[in-house]
Amino acid sequence: MFLRNVKWDITKRCFLGCYFCLNAKERKLASLVELTYEEKKKIVDELARFGVKRIQLLGGEPLYSDRIFDLLDYIGYKGIKVGINTNGVMLSEANIKRILNANCVDDIIISIDGLEKLHNKIRAANIFNIIIDNLNTLIKLKKQKNVQLTVGVNTVLTGENTEDIYELLYVLDGIGIDYWHGLELVKFDTNEKTFTLDEIIEILKKLGQIQQEVSLIIKPKFTFPFIVQYVNITYGFKLYLAEHFCGAGLTFAYIDWSGRFYPCDRALPTDLNKDIYKNLKNHKLYLNKTSLDKCITSDLFKAFSFIYADETIKAKACIGCPYHKKICYPCTVILKNMDTDKAYVYCLEMKQRIFTEWIQKFKSECLNDEYVIPENVILYKNTSTMYLFDVKLNNIYEIEDNLIKAILVSLYNNSSKNKSDIFTEVLFSPHTEINVFDGYESFVTSFTTAFTDIQQKGVIYDISKTLL
Repeated sequence: MFLRNVKWDITKRCFLGCYFCLNAKERKLASLVELTYEEKKKIVDELARFGVKRIQLLGGEPLYSDRIFDLLDYIGYKGIKVGINTNGVMLSEANIKRILNANCVDDIIISIDGLEKLHNKIRAANIFNIIIDNLNTLIKLKKQKNVQLTVGVNTVLTGENTEDIYELLYVLDGIGIDYWHGLELVKFDTNEKTFTLDEIIEILKKLGQIQQEVSLIIKPKFTFPFIVQYVNITYGFKLYLAEHFCGAGLTFAYIDWSGRFYPCDRALPTDLNKDIYKNLKNHKLYLNKTSLDKCITSDLFKAFSFIYADETIKAKACIGCPYHKKICYPCTVILKNMDTDKAYVYCLEMKQRIFTEWIQKFKSECLNDEYVIPENVILYKNTSTMYLFDVKLNNIYEIEDNLIKAILVSLYNNSSKNKSDIFTEVLFSPHTEINVFDGYESFVTSFTTAFTDIQQKGVIYDISKTLL
């Protein structure tokens, strides 16, 4: 366990009523009594003792939390860095100075969901101009004090605000905002999507054009780096590949407004996670009452760390992706509890489109010769190993190359088939991890070499490792 980053919904309190906010809905059901200042300090002490490097404060509205600036001073005293997600209304000049003087806040993210009319509608308050004024003040004071602080804006793409976003980016760039996060509105319990893949691509194309004209970094977190890079390569853009990190229960954890401690904010005891929670003896962990050591060694954290480490749980869309578990870590809760094809439908559909183009091109180029399996060779495969039994020569060959495995499985699915059919099956084979950004020509070269090698060998495939 190398816990380094913590997300803390420090309060449920907020004075806005955004229709898509989960906390807004929960405030109607939950008590608004939050932890005392001393209880919050105790949590900070535990995090500091354990070596946590960063706390991301959210809410509710974190600046609406009792004694928030005293707490920031204390966190700074403990040597922990802080990021703040805020609606921006309470970023008055006095409050900004308190934040900058705390010497721990290095990132502030403000939520803006459109231009004046639409943002005020979504947030159910006339606050847009207040936020813009506060942002101008924040940037001015940041420069005056020469503080190392990044300022970003989060925008939830709701479907109705897409056109507003394009103009908003120019406004934010003029103010001096460092980066913009575009976030997709997703119903997590059903994973229902707001946009189609074609709509996502059109939005990315427009953002790519804008990125060529502005200084702020556009981070399209509403989709995966695989989709963004496809648009970059296809249309010559340089959009930022937003990270989708996880680390739930290992490097990352979540604290709610009552002090309850979880591996992540998606690891709550909801219907989605009921199968995980039903066998846990102790999952009610409060960091203001229990040591961090006991929390992270609990059944709850072990359960999620095992899921995280299980390499057999993988979405089909992730096979062969060059960003998988590098900058894009699929959510372990989704992988464990939901239909992964539905959850990662954008990437899966994008890959299928690319492969369909490859198949059509290959069919137009190749000689569709038939190939027949020799009767003396038998294929044996299990989950991890594949062998060829040559009955005639009394030899066993272990097949180690994944592309060869995929071709052989395709060949043995039928006694005879043509080359383009094999090519199609190999593209979608679980044995084949294809980085589509290497390009069609690169894959065809590899496929043709392997296929030719198979055809030319007396026993289909030469010995890669003799076992007998």
